[in-house]
Amino acid sequence: MPRCATMGRAELVSALGDEQGSRGLRQRLLAAPSAASSAALVGGLAQCVSSFRPDRHALLVDAVLSLHWRSFQRPLPSMPAVVLQFVEELVSAAPAFLRQCISALTHSFLPTLAALLRGCPMGTDFVFESLRTTFPHKRRDAHAHVTFLRHCLAVLRYSPALLKRVVGLLVARMVELDVEIALQQRHLEEAEGEEDDEPIFEVDLGDSVQDELAKMRKNADKLDGMMALMFEFIAETCGQRRSAELPDGTGDAERLLHALLVAFHESLLYTHKCRCVQFLLFFACSFSPTFTDAFLGLLLRQVVNEQIHSEARIASAAYAASFLARASFVPLPAGALYLLCYKHAALLAPEAAEAREATGALVGRLIGGALNPLKFCQEAVLIEFERLGLVPACTAIVAANEGTAVGSRDCRGGQNRLDDFFPFDPLLLKVSSGYVQPLYQVWTPSPARCHAERESEKSALSESLASDASEVVGRSLQGMSLTPAGHTPIDDMEALMQRRFAEQGQLLLQY
Repeated sequence: MPRCATMGRAELVSALGDEQGSRGLRQRLLAAPSAASSAALVGGLAQCVSSFRPDRHALLVDAVLSLHWRSFQRPLPSMPAVVLQFVEELVSAAPAFLRQCISALTHSFLPTLAALLRGCPMGTDFVFESLRTTFPHKRRDAHAHVTFLRHCLAVLRYSPALLKRVVGLLVARMVELDVEIALQQRHLEEAEGEEDDEPIFEVDLGDSVQDELAKMRKNADKLDGMMALMFEFIAETCGQRRSAELPDGTGDAERLLHALLVAFHESLLYTHKCRCVQFLLFFACSFSPTFTDAFLGLLLRQVVNEQIHSEARIASAAYAASFLARASFVPLPAGALYLLCYKHAALLAPEAAEAREATGALVGRLIGGALNPLKFCQEAVLIEFERLGLVPACTAIVAANEGTAVGSRDCRGGQNRLDDFFPFDPLLLKVSSGYVQPLYQVWTPSPARCHAERESEKSALSESLASDASEVVGRSLQGMSLTPAGHTPIDDMEALMQRRFAEQGQLLLQY
């Protein structure tokens, strides 16, 4: 066969016509002595793409796409353009090669991929499939996850049509990490709670606990890095909308919010006690009141929809309440009791007298209704709400409820207890927290003067638990995050385990 640089179109077509000739072309391409000779052969192949067949030339196409062009002693600046021309001609003449080309180019030649999608818009399906199937396994390290996510976001800049599906994929994978961290923390807490085990078992448990702590730290680093990149992407996209003052309903920011809402509904809403990933939507809502309205509208539609499962409706109510309580960029809300606990400072201001009276009347009708919601509130939240004095009848209702018993078990014999779920508990991951902190309202107890004014009007429940209520509420609403300020639950757990191991070691020495 003639040398690559001197092969004409007729010779190339002839070589492509049989299996042996195709194999020879592939070998010549892989063994090319210089970038110039490789470019000459690829340029010639670009003129013969009508002769390519998927069953015969897949390996040859793979060789073109997998060559390391910069490994030549004399790199050819025009080489990327030569490859781009070949790929464009190939997928135009033989669309069956589209999946193969996209899979090879997704994480390397983004401009080439963009040109490919311009020529063949239907290729976005193959791009997404390539991203989905090559997503790093959860056991890979933080660098692999963060790098892959960065590539995914880069792909979105070239193919905005993939936004909803790629955001959904990224959120779903981050939710998996979030849930795994929660399960690991739960297992550690259960291990700490075992008080009746034999001493020798406690000592053997040490290695597994330390391993679990190490895994939990690694997962937290992965999630933190991925969320930080997503926060940057959201800030860049939504910040452009704010600076350009675009009308609502247009632009990339609205499309991103829609993608986040879809991902929230599909991956987050039905996931119990996900602690971190929902802050992506929290952060996005801070860029526009219309974004906040869209999020709350979705939640409230879920709450009143009798066609969906009751757990989803309860979760929607919890998300709405927690969001309104925590988002400092949201105007004064009214309706939920612990929301009012958070907004007590604004309600007690002299200029809020009219709003306070209107809110008190509405809440009074709510808590005095037949459903008796105060009976089913957590005690700490109930006491804090009573202290506000917003509804005069609150004390009488609480006193009446103290004499009413509620079954402690359900019809199947399980415990009928209140399960606290505050979706927007503090997010204090090392990096990600910096994006949320300026927008976040932390818990502060109600003013001491409010306590003094109502000291003689407390219910028996408030009298018995008054000294601990604010602390309990603060601990409940602040302490469920992965990394509270100043320390982490992982560090607390590790220190506790070390103390327990030391105690058990002393017991063993006594024997």
